[in-house]
Amino acid sequence: MSVLVKVRVTPDSAEVDMGKLKEEVKGVASKLGVINKIQFKPLAFGLNTIELILLVEEKHELMNKIEERLVAIDHVSSVYIENVSRAL
Repeated sequence: MSVLVKVRVTPDSAEVDMGKLKEEVKGVASKLGVINKIQFKPLAFGLNTIELILLVEEKHELMNKIEERLVAIDHVSSVYIENVSRAL
């Protein structure tokens, strides 16, 4: 069974090259599942986040693995899994 996971990746500052960060996030995420959507979302004071929707297999501890792999990327301050829903 597959699930859709909506993830928010927040950089550590507004000065981060978001294009480069997006490519790094895509590289890591593509090893974990199929990227359905990836886009920038404004947060506050010129800071943008990367919103990622990923199709992954429903497995025990996979959400933790997603968070751990994405937060390990340089210039990533936090990773938050906003939503998980079953894919039909």
